[in-house]
Amino acid sequence: MARTTPEMIERVGRGVGSLPASNQLATFVPATDSDKALFYDALSAPIREDVPVEDRNAYAYGRTGVFPAPFANDQLVREISDAGARLRDDVLQSGENRFLLSDILDHPELFDLYPELGDITVVMDETLPPQTGGAFSAIERAMVLNPNQPAGMSMLKTILHEGAGHGVQALTGMPSGSNEPTARGVSSMILEDYPVFKNVDLPVDPMSLYDIYLSSGGEAAARLLERRSDMPEEELRRNYPLDMLDVSPESIEFLRPYYERLNRSRR
Repeated sequence: MARTTPEMIERVGRGVGSLPASNQLATFVPATDSDKALFYDALSAPIREDVPVEDRNAYAYGRTGVFPAPFANDQLVREISDAGARLRDDVLQSGENRFLLSDILDHPELFDLYPELGDITVVMDETLPPQTGGAFSAIERAMVLNPNQPAGMSMLKTILHEGAGHGVQALTGMPSGSNEPTARGVSSMILEDYPVFKNVDLPVDPMSLYDIYLSSGGEAAARLLERRSDMPEEELRRNYPLDMLDVSPESIEFLRPYYERLNRSRR
């Protein structure tokens, strides 16, 4: 796992709550009832009994595009494409600094699934740090955007990452993103349960602050989407998403109750 460096801590504290959203072209959403039926039908197809469960899930994913996600409390999810999403530049350039997400983003597939996303408040904030593209608050159901996007990022990709990605997580109860204060809060709770990391039989390897940030469900999902963003659909189906995670499912599962406890305490 990654070890903490000053540069990493700086990145965690920037407020965007995630790694740069420069390439995100899809959003993970909970599977529908029909998606689930297709997945379980594929899962029950004749396969050798000695095939591990993980491989059976990968086979069913290849047939259906649906899979059980450790970053979504093990519920079944699927990807929807953001490739057709468009910004409404005329609205963004109107001189206003406060909008609804549906005012500035044209994304019929996403808004058909989750009309409530369109009601997310979007505020342009020139005082954000220059490295920060934007940030989403699950509690306030609002996001702030830097009108001057950092190098390598774009307004559309930041809106998709924060509004679509983290917005869907908030609406559906999927785990949300993280940042430095949240990671520190989780770290404090872990220390209460495991006062000394050394010589303690932890369920996972001792975790740095940056490890805790990386292994939050929402951040793991966001980075996974970015790594898969340039793949055509047929290649996506050949590459099981969980084989592309950059943190272990065990770390995500270990941290899940801590993130849930911290989020409940903030409501």
